[in-house]
Amino acid sequence: MTVKDWFPLLLQSLSHNFRAKHFLSQSLVVGTVLLTTATCAQAQEAPERISLNTRSPLVELTGRSGGTKRDPSCAGFIADKPNYLVDVTEDSDRRFQLEGATDSTLLIVNAKGQKFCVKADKLSNGKVEIPGRWSRGLYQIFVGSQTQARSSYRLTIEPIN
Repeated sequence: MTVKDWFPLLLQSLSHNFRAKHFLSQSLVVGTVLLTTATCAQAQEAPERISLNTRSPLVELTGRSGGTKRDPSCAGFIADKPNYLVDVTEDSDRRFQLEGATDSTLLIVNAKGQKFCVKADKLSNGKVEIPGRWSRGLYQIFVGSQTQARSSYRLTIEPIN
């Protein structure tokens, strides 16, 4: 017997008892809300995609750091998918700068799988950067947490003159 089979029978048997019907309707609403919340928490939005060339101005992004996936490099805990995809359309000099909690991490992975990673700490007061010459290609940007905390951050990607 499936839920489709027994649920109408249950409702019919409770139809004469108002208190039981009220309890059942509240239980169904709470169950639906919990199921919806759990489903939304598991579904992660697609990463924001940003395109950069040599003339692109400063880009400012904000979000929440961390995730449940343990990264074996310096990144700590990150989301299953990158926070951002950055498409560098021309070789350019850029600085990726993260301002967040003192346990924040910034992980950049290039198309070949090479990782660039920095950790914030109390000495840096939550501010770290990865400057350099970025070759043409697609980069995955992860904003992680060393302690699995979810903290607000600000990430800027700026040209280096």
